[in-house]
Amino acid sequence: MGKKHLNRGIISREAGDHRKAHQYAIPNPSSMHDWSQGGNNAHIHLSIRFLQHDHECFSDWGKADMKAFWYFQSKLHKFTWQQAYDTSRKTDKSGLGYTKISRNNYPDSEFKKSLGDEVELFELRVDHTKRVHGFRIRSIFYLCWLDKGHKICA
Repeated sequence: MGKKHLNRGIISREAGDHRKAHQYAIPNPSSMHDWSQGGNNAHIHLSIRFLQHDHECFSDWGKADMKAFWYFQSKLHKFTWQQAYDTSRKTDKSGLGYTKISRNNYPDSEFKKSLGDEVELFELRVDHTKRVHGFRIRSIFYLCWLDKGHKICA
């Protein structure tokens, strides 16, 4: 048996090349300090800690859907909460399209029952058909439900 397979790895050779290391630079932790801040001027950080994969999972999304999600995710981090709230419009849904959603719209589950009454659920727009739903604590948006076909509010 040949040994060609030993040259393959999970990390590309280019990643180990110091000349290209700047392309993969990890941000300085001090520049990420606002993840724990509150207030509407804090930038949005995304967490999938409470993702309800029994409702819909990323494996249900195709390549184009995931590309749209990753674009949304990178755009989301550039927004402050105030900027997200400002995209909430009844007639002109543009940007993130922040929209509060009634708890009754979400699938019944132990998770939903465990959320306190003070937790406000809302959706954000990934693109013209896809939405993500969750809640905010401090600067973190906890993504709880994927909604590829915009069916939760249908």
